[in-house]
Amino acid sequence: MTTYENANRGILARNDKQGNEARPDYRGSINVAGVEYWLSAWIKEGREGTKLEGQKYMSLSVQPKDASYPAAVPAPAPVAAPAPAAPRRPSQAEQDARAIAERRAREAAPRPVSGTGFDSMDDDIPF
Repeated sequence: MTTYENANRGILARNDKQGNEARPDYRGSINVAGVEYWLSAWIKEGREGTKLEGQKYMSLSVQPKDASYPAAVPAPAPVAAPAPAAPRRPSQAEQDARAIAERRAREAAPRPVSGTGFDSMDDDIPF
């Protein structure tokens, strides 16, 4: 007899409602990531004014087979924060605008008045 991997597979079979219309139309089981679940399905028809108006569809319900379900399934791994974006290099127009602004700021800065202070000597010879 051959064996095959049952993970992420399931089955649904028509359910005998035995006079109880609330019971699911189909019953079965499914294995998701190694955990077994009961699977139930009801055949329904979309109501007027909804996206599924007049269309038949299946409404599904999934319940764990194991009563200790919360303890049996490992907690999901934390999601890593996205890496910070690399700094964007300024465009040529932005570089030119910054250079012009820096030049204007230098030109507008106050300049020392000549002829005052220690540097006001007529010659540069220290003796």
